[in-house]
Amino acid sequence: MKKMIKKIAAAFMAFALVAAGMLAVNKADVKAAPTETPAVTIRVSGTGAEAMASGGQLKVYAYGSSELFGGWGGATLAEGSGEWTITVNNWVDGLALIINGNGQTIDIKNVTAVNNEINLVIGTDQTGGKYSTITVNGTPYGVETTEVDVHVKYADGVTWAAPKFHFWGSGYVDSEWPGATMTEQTDGTYLATIEVANATI
Repeated sequence: MKKMIKKIAAAFMAFALVAAGMLAVNKADVKAAPTETPAVTIRVSGTGAEAMASGGQLKVYAYGSSELFGGWGGATLAEGSGEWTITVNNWVDGLALIINGNGQTIDIKNVTAVNNEINLVIGTDQTGGKYSTITVNGTPYGVETTEVDVHVKYADGVTWAAPKFHFWGSGYVDSEWPGATMTEQTDGTYLATIEVANATI
């Protein structure tokens, strides 16, 4: 009888160990299962896109906490019938886009995919030399500008003529080189007013 009980106990323990091993394997399999990021297609069209693509390629540059398509210039869009496209597997909502070629767009910030697509329609109107009439997934992307006064004062003894102020970069309505002439004020300083687009300084 004791031998029978030992055999049953041993068989039960063996079964328990196998079951536990199988359970561990299943848990490991679940943890190792890859998470898939849905592919997002960026579509670009419009008269502004056609103008930028004339005589060359149209590219898209995406940036945020990191650059999606590497360095400036970005990735080349494939030309189709009236539109240019690219499909990416590592899109992250909230990135900013710049479409460029023969000219470029303003920075199109905080872009979100809708149904795994980003549709950009670019018009010919420009702000600061950049294409600024843009529709993102059917909604116009507005250029909100804020005027900022910049004051300059020469050091004692400096007698330069009225200075010019040139500004450029992400979020600015760029000036044309060599910049706007600053206006002399009654207190001896020089003043220029610049516009900041879709940005806060």
